[in-house]
Amino acid sequence: TGELQYADHVAWLSKRLTDPQRATRIYIALTPRGTRAGQVRLDWLPGKRYPEIAVAVAPSQRGRGLGTQMIAAALLTIRPTTPVVARIRPDNLASIVAFTRAGFRPSGRPRKLPAPHVVLLYRPEPR
Repeated sequence: TGELQYADHVAWLSKRLTDPQRATRIYIALTPRGTRAGQVRLDWLPGKRYPEIAVAVAPSQRGRGLGTQMIAAALLTIRPTTPVVARIRPDNLASIVAFTRAGFRPSGRPRKLPAPHVVLLYRPEPR
């Protein structure tokens, strides 16, 4: 939740991308002019049945509904029957709205650990 140091982020990302116990995909969203609009990360964690999703929209691109579009596009990259979980800070209302618009629903009570968060779950329609 605090400011992240660049070197710490690079070390975390490198570890995440090279960890043989997980499969991590990162997608970069671009505007029609080629400007970076944000990124979506899908993580298949060891021992979990479905991936976690995380989204970050560039500050200059916020308030345009891009978060929902980015989430929906990321969901198209996985098997259509795969549930997906999102963990969001309770005060991040923009993310909660974006995920809800993309079809995610609350799952259980707000959690306190490892940091306060709500869990939203995407369950695809059975085919």
